Amino acid sequence: MADSDARLEESHMLVKFSVVWVLLPSLVLSSMLIRTALGGGFVKGKLNLEVCYSWWVLSSLIIIDRVHWIDKDKLTKFILNCQDRENGGISDRPDDAVDVFHTYFGVAGLSLLEYPEVKPIDPAYALPVDVVNRIFFGK
Repeated sequence: MADSDARLEESHMLVKFSVVWVLLPSLVLSSMLIRTALGGGFVKGKLNLEVCYSWWVLSSLIIIDRVHWIDKDKLTKFILNCQDRENGGISDRPDDAVDVFHTYFGVAGLSLLEYPEVKPIDPAYALPVDVVNRIFFGK
C-alpha cells in the first residue's frame, strides 16, 4: 500500500472510531432504558414504578427515538390511575397521597404521551415547548 493510501485508511479509521464513540453512549443508554422499561413493565404491563420514574424513562426514550419500545397506552393508564380525581393532583403510585413533584412529572409524562388537551412538553428540559422556544430560541 502506498503512503497516500495508508493515510486515507487512517482517516477512515478515525471516522469509524469517532462514530463508535458518539453512538456508544446512545446504544448503552438504549440498553439500560429498555431493561428499566421492561423491568418496570412499561412493555409487559406490570407497572410497579413511580410516576416520576416513568417520566425519566419516557423522556429519555423520546430523546433517543426509542419510545416505540414501551406500551404508551399502559403507561398513560398507570399515570391516570395515580390521579386523585376528587381533589386533583397525581401521586407516586395509585392510592398514595398526591404531591407537587409527582403531579408535575405525571402531567409532563401525559404530555409526552400526547394526552389530549395537555400542552406539549420538551423532553430534554421538562418545560412547555413554547417556553423553551421563547427562552432559548427567541421564537
